[in-house]
Amino acid sequence: MLRRPVYDSDQAFRYSLHEEPGEFFQKYGEEAFRREESAIIRELGRMTGVILATGGGGVLKEEN
Repeated sequence: MLRRPVYDSDQAFRYSLHEEPGEFFQKYGEEAFRREESAIIRELGRMTGVILATGGGGVLKEEN
């Protein structure tokens, strides 16, 4: 409807780390997960004119 590309941070997480976000969270804990999630959101956030879907916790950190 908006004719803008949509990027999903969970999909980018899977692509970048070759692991499901939930599995990564279980293995390495929340702190490691949030650090990786923030790096991915930061990278996606450099784009303009896109729709960025973040996971539920992605918006909890001010830097995101």
